[in-house]
Amino acid sequence: MAQEGYWLAPEVRETMGAEVELIGSPVLRQVAPPIEDMDEARKIADKLIEVLNNLDGAGLAAPQIGVSAPIFVTQIKRTKKFPDREEFPLEVFINPRILEYSEDKNYDWESCFSVADHIGLVPRSNRIVIEYTNYNGEKKHVEMTNPVQSRCTAHEYDHLQGMLYIDRLESKNHFSSWKSQVKYADYYKQLKDRMNASVGAK
Repeated sequence: MAQEGYWLAPEVRETMGAEVELIGSPVLRQVAPPIEDMDEARKIADKLIEVLNNLDGAGLAAPQIGVSAPIFVTQIKRTKKFPDREEFPLEVFINPRILEYSEDKNYDWESCFSVADHIGLVPRSNRIVIEYTNYNGEKKHVEMTNPVQSRCTAHEYDHLQGMLYIDRLESKNHFSSWKSQVKYADYYKQLKDRMNASVGAK
């Protein structure tokens, strides 16, 4: 039985997120309340890890499997879509809080399983400071200085605040389908380079 205080979407109440919630789902726009039951938190984390492995993605948050709870997982690996990115091992974040965002930022393309088949150019801080409880119940206070890791973590954290990456787009021109991104690759590379030049990012 789910802990009182966070909400399971009816369609995933039994399966704990067999399907990823898509934009338009109310649970994606809710602020996830704290969770105290670590056994329940691990159960949700296990499901997130299972679904993430099936999707071959970099991160997944509980609202994306229909659970309004403050939990997300990240595992940054190289994929066909992102063959050159740096890799980081699996980590579980329970009741996380980002305490600090650096003023220096960079622009990069982000995608999301809940905004299927699209991609957006999003500004994110190069460095963040986050505290959270890990899968083993240990309290962590971590400074992330790698922009790729910071970006992925901030993206998933946004899900717990009822936000999607599209909320952070600075222009409608920074949003594209994956097909267009591939078809007009040179144009979108130049757009990213231009935006990064505007903030002095390399």
